[in-house]
Amino acid sequence: MVDPERLLERPDVSSATETVRISPKAAPEYRTLDSHAAVGITNERGEVLLADDGAHGPGLPARAVSRNDRWMDAATAVVEELCGELEYELAVRKVRRTRFAIEQRDERISMYNVIFAVESEEAAKVTPTVADHEQYDSVEWASSVPVEQSGAMAEDIRLFV
Repeated sequence: MVDPERLLERPDVSSATETVRISPKAAPEYRTLDSHAAVGITNERGEVLLADDGAHGPGLPARAVSRNDRWMDAATAVVEELCGELEYELAVRKVRRTRFAIEQRDERISMYNVIFAVESEEAAKVTPTVADHEQYDSVEWASSVPVEQSGAMAEDIRLFV
């Protein structure tokens, strides 16, 4: 899958779109924003694996996806980085699209966050340690949305707890 726009039409995938108006001067900066593939990894205790990258607080582990990248490859890389050798299947749970409408122009820039669910009976074997994951300040199982998290990232976590 290269185009997340197609997922917005699927009846089995939840979706949300937010439109934000931006000035023409800001447009170049918004063109460089990354889209992300985020992954919900759960265990039999009903906990979800959260990772804190130091910038956004604890949330679903994610990887940036550029325009020509394959979304499934990005999600697979997250799972393999955090879980190592694990038998699993990935399924798309939700697509969040943010449209940046440029004022005084009939132009929009879109950014996507595609939320994948990991389906595995082996996820409980995952023992997260920060030492193994250099890009994160912390990696841990959580049974609820962290108090410091809000907005869309909190909604993404709620899909799994």
